[in-house]
Amino acid sequence: MRYFIKFSVSLIILVCFISCAEKKIHPYQAIVSSDIDNFFNAFDAIHQTTDSLEQLISLRTEFLDKASEGQLAMIAARNYSKQEYLDVILAYPKFWNSIRKNTNDMTPHNEALREGVQQLRNIYPDLESGTIYYTVGAFRSPGTGLNDKILIGSEFALGETTTDVSEFKGVRDHTANYYKIDPKQYLSFLTVHEYVHTQQKDIPDNLLSHTLREGIAEFVAIQATGKDSPWGAFNYGPENETFVRNTFESQMFNGRSYGNWLWNGTDNLFGHHDMAYYVGYKIAQLHYDAATDKQKAIKELIELDFMDEQAVERLVDGSGYFSANLDVLYENYQKNRPKVLAIEPFENGSQQVDPSIDEVTVRFTKPLDTLYRGFDFGPLGEQNAMKLTKYLGFSEDGKSVRFQVDLKPNTQYQLQLPSKFVDSDGNAIPPYLIDFKTSGN
Repeated sequence: MRYFIKFSVSLIILVCFISCAEKKIHPYQAIVSSDIDNFFNAFDAIHQTTDSLEQLISLRTEFLDKASEGQLAMIAARNYSKQEYLDVILAYPKFWNSIRKNTNDMTPHNEALREGVQQLRNIYPDLESGTIYYTVGAFRSPGTGLNDKILIGSEFALGETTTDVSEFKGVRDHTANYYKIDPKQYLSFLTVHEYVHTQQKDIPDNLLSHTLREGIAEFVAIQATGKDSPWGAFNYGPENETFVRNTFESQMFNGRSYGNWLWNGTDNLFGHHDMAYYVGYKIAQLHYDAATDKQKAIKELIELDFMDEQAVERLVDGSGYFSANLDVLYENYQKNRPKVLAIEPFENGSQQVDPSIDEVTVRFTKPLDTLYRGFDFGPLGEQNAMKLTKYLGFSEDGKSVRFQVDLKPNTQYQLQLPSKFVDSDGNAIPPYLIDFKTSGN
């Protein structure tokens, strides 16, 4: 009997897929949209009272307490707070009512999401299924992919060119610009991009890895949907290829340069947000174009092991996008970093430093940005840290920094100069350990 039941279920599934294919309905894809209804229930309740405590209670009972796994994941990923939700609900009622109109019938949106999933599966048959959630946030994410969850930021993704953004002023100017792309028309594109993230491996926290992760997802979305990326970076990039590439090469290993490339507005070197998406896309495109087996190339891109430096180097160097391979570019970066030139008035590492010395100067090979500095304990910890009694500041040319100290006889001292000392381009010094011992009485 069990075998008959299994066969019957399989037969039903088979018939369903044949029927779906005949009707051009896309295969099943789990989609959760309950958080949208919950949010607007909370929205209505909040606007029925002016009591802030009652408003927060409505937000909690109608929305947050009923949140799906996907909504909770989005809240955690973007660190949204209860007060932040309440603030945006109260500040932008015209906007929310405008978006709300687009949630009355989710059928066309769901069809667009399923279309994107099928388009991705067409070029990447090994796709592991996940659940798509329509989440509601506070304007920090159109979407993201976490584990097996594809999270759609509905306040962005369900907008259109006619969305009412008249309440957005100042800090929301960048948000208002998002709706110029007519987001609803890119639901399938967004779905592919975020779905790819659920297939990708973990990454180390560096600019190149983030660039590849986002650029690969954007490239696959373009290949799967046949649509161009809607972002201005993809118009600016081809017109300014050399400048973009050379700038990325010079900042690739600079941990302070994210602001020019990712998670930003248009106030940067390029006048366009997320320029790293374009750089990562170009590397992926070159890899794909050079491959004879295109499906295999897609698989290699999506399944790239970011933790494997050699695998990353093979992809990046093999693409030929940069002017030199990564090893050479890294060597050039190291050569150009500012470094500690000397410690005065004693030599670092000395074991006979005069304990009466009350001022130390650190000299650097290049002028530094005088707004940035920092000091840490050395390996011996706080008990052996050189005590700074007064910070005296940088020299006028930025090539040295002074501070007063309090030294005791016959004591081992350490002070770590971390990568918080940077030059005007944001290039940090390699961590430098000041380590010495004072002489006895």
